[in-house]
Amino acid sequence: MECLKVRDIMIPLAQYPIVSEASSFHETVLALKVAQRQFGLDHDTPNTILVFNKEGGIVGQIDYWDLMRAMEPGYANMGYPRQIIDRECSHCEFPGSILRTYGLWREPLQELCDKSAEVTASEIMRPITAMERIEEQACMNEAINSMIMRHLGLMLVTHGDAAVGVLRLADVAKEILFKIEDCRVPLMEGSEEQPDTLAA
Repeated sequence: MECLKVRDIMIPLAQYPIVSEASSFHETVLALKVAQRQFGLDHDTPNTILVFNKEGGIVGQIDYWDLMRAMEPGYANMGYPRQIIDRECSHCEFPGSILRTYGLWREPLQELCDKSAEVTASEIMRPITAMERIEEQACMNEAINSMIMRHLGLMLVTHGDAAVGVLRLADVAKEILFKIEDCRVPLMEGSEEQPDTLAA
């Protein structure tokens, strides 16, 4: 694959929804909602929001999974949901048994909203690791390989130590995968080339 640069596909950081570590749950949801209304037509609307610290550095990300989990405080009592499958629920009906065991989502929605109001972005976010960062000058084949091998939906694009943009799997797919329609696909053995239009 030719060396298409990460910077050519990334979304500039200034255009992506960002909140501070101290932002409340409500402020985080609102920032994501506003960004979805204002996002340009060149990209799908964001389903992730980035978090910056006191020094201005991007340190975490929050997605729908994190927001929904934050609304039910019961999840905090058992650790991250994916981590308990082998620990406590390897031979049970998951996730139904977890729902019953921990009494999740029993309270009225308003009460769950009231409790989530006390949560900050720093408590919800998942840290962005070194493996989720990539230089803006890197070739897309490097980015694609990292996303596949690490099952990443988003990578933080950097220029030196500074974050300058966001590379999302959805945008990579549009740029790379969806261009397959322009490729000349060889016919399978025994198949016949189909006409562009059906005869009347």
